[in-house]
Amino acid sequence: MGVKIIDTMSVGLTNTLTRTTGATRKVLSDGTEAVVKMARQMAPVDEGNLEEAIKSETTRSGIRGRNVHVVYVDEDAEISGRPGKRVGDYALLQHENLEPYGPWHLGPKSREKQSANPNVVVGGGYIERAAQEVTPDIMKAMTAALAKAVR
Repeated sequence: MGVKIIDTMSVGLTNTLTRTTGATRKVLSDGTEAVVKMARQMAPVDEGNLEEAIKSETTRSGIRGRNVHVVYVDEDAEISGRPGKRVGDYALLQHENLEPYGPWHLGPKSREKQSANPNVVVGGGYIERAAQEVTPDIMKAMTAALAKAVR
């Protein structure tokens, strides 16, 4: 009889784990895309190359091969109309040195973008700031997804 209970509990835990893993995987995937969208809104703009180079990737490089969701700037993305130039030539400088993170001021197109989006701060630190902005929503969605999965 004890073996039966352990087997039943084991199956129940396995099934719950499968449901929760699926639920959390979707929340993390959606959350990653929300960070990409927010980072693009926060990124400075001139020709739009930097915004377009903000991407996400999921790898199985976590502990025990678990998924890791990464938001990054594709530094190898080419700058349109400027052969041999890449987004990586300036992306880190912009990220680390533009206001509000650094001493550099926004250019005219970035100031225009800021004026058109008063609820979003355009400028440096756009990836970290986007992650900070979106994380509370991801956590709420994660809590709701886990609660639903274990019902």
